[in-house]
Amino acid sequence: MSEITPMIFETLLKALALTLVCELVVLMLFRCFKQLYLVAILINIFTNIGMNLLILWVNPIHYHVFVIFMEIIVILIEFLIYYLFIKKGKQALLISLAANFTSYLVGLALMGLIY
Repeated sequence: MSEITPMIFETLLKALALTLVCELVVLMLFRCFKQLYLVAILINIFTNIGMNLLILWVNPIHYHVFVIFMEIIVILIEFLIYYLFIKKGKQALLISLAANFTSYLVGLALMGLIY
């Protein structure tokens, strides 16, 4: 098991900040009610940090498969939680897909600056 060094901690915070910015912009584009912003922040604190901590222990050979697998789990978690608040399944799924797709692509594009 790896130790969480100050550099790893800083990377986790950068990844979380980037994810929050991307996903909140998506929520704004979907014109979601403002209470959902707080829900999104809380969800992402757990899912983003949790996923990135788990990645530390993944064999680099399996990195991409693991990330895709975890992203699917995160999309499902967010969908279920958003559904509890907005009661519209299709909209909750679209928001979760759009938010996670956006943050994943932006993170991929900026990975060199984050890590």
